[in-house]
Amino acid sequence: MYVGSGEDNNAERAKFKAEAMALQDLANECSFAPKGTRIEDHFSENIKDFTESYAKVAVEFQDCEKAKAALTPEAVQQVANVALAEQIKRYQDLIDHPEPDETPVPIAIASTSGSSTGSGPKIIQNDSEFFVMRQQVAYYKQAVILAPPGTYTPNSTQSTQFTQNVQEVAHAVNSYEVAHPQIHTWANSYSTHRMIAPPIGARAYPSRGSNVGGAHRQGRGAGGRGMRRRRF
Repeated sequence: MYVGSGEDNNAERAKFKAEAMALQDLANECSFAPKGTRIEDHFSENIKDFTESYAKVAVEFQDCEKAKAALTPEAVQQVANVALAEQIKRYQDLIDHPEPDETPVPIAIASTSGSSTGSGPKIIQNDSEFFVMRQQVAYYKQAVILAPPGTYTPNSTQSTQFTQNVQEVAHAVNSYEVAHPQIHTWANSYSTHRMIAPPIGARAYPSRGSNVGGAHRQGRGAGGRGMRRRRF
């Protein structure tokens, strides 16, 4: 279960931010919001000139695991909730505009060949790399879910490239999760492990000032803030 909160001087936009924040965090953990994801509750209150809104979303464990295991375009499209993917994308567009002084800071992911661009499998070396790469998997799959019909046809170049890219990164993420099970006890939200969305196939970068590396920065949108969530 995920609880998101959002603040805005427009009540409907605050509600949207809260709901989409929780959905984004769910998508990061499950790699996208699968069918069966449900929005369970909302609560809002007025604070001075702003509305602070909360939303609770949930997904069954087996549905989340099915989404994580989807590593081909066909598998992703079969279990994805397209409407929720579109809502998450609108939320990203609202808050993911780097401020003028923000410059992407790369996180190099090592490989067994000793180079981040080598042919060996990727190896995630710390928690910061884990959260960045886990979100990169979500971006890869989001591109498939939102692509125009016919883009990822079986055996097409796009499908082959997607499968190669997502399998490599997903394997590294899964290996790190198995070796560090305690990582799932933390409340690590999209707002505090936020990436500047890269083109598909490009390296993922955290935004300067994000919680990757230790600092805290809340994602800001027009007229207010996208805030942290907690997972229960």
